[in-house]
Amino acid sequence: MLWLKRSRTSGQQIGQNRIFKVMLCLIFAHIVEICLFAFAYKLMLSDPKFGSLAGIDVNSITDYLYYSSIVFTTLGFGDIVPKGLIRLFTSIESLTGISLVAWSMSVAFLEIQHVEENKKCD
Repeated sequence: MLWLKRSRTSGQQIGQNRIFKVMLCLIFAHIVEICLFAFAYKLMLSDPKFGSLAGIDVNSITDYLYYSSIVFTTLGFGDIVPKGLIRLFTSIESLTGISLVAWSMSVAFLEIQHVEENKKCD
């Protein structure tokens, strides 16, 4: 995000190309966040005191990535249900996810607004 802000103030990449790059950076950032939560689930659920994920047999990192992505986006299909202490971590991820997605949309809006303002000045 700092790189995006610095490039904006230096006047580089104005237009649709810039908006595309901003959106790609935001999507990449969310994918990284989802991966971090998935890794945390894998670590936490290796200890039975944190509970389990019920509904399907969660064995691989792709299952944790899937679960993390539906929690992060607050989509919540319901095919995997947290049991035990892991429910608290799940709720923290959903709050984090919805906050970061909202923040990302505000960043995208500001970038689009900046591009439109520069078009008017030209």
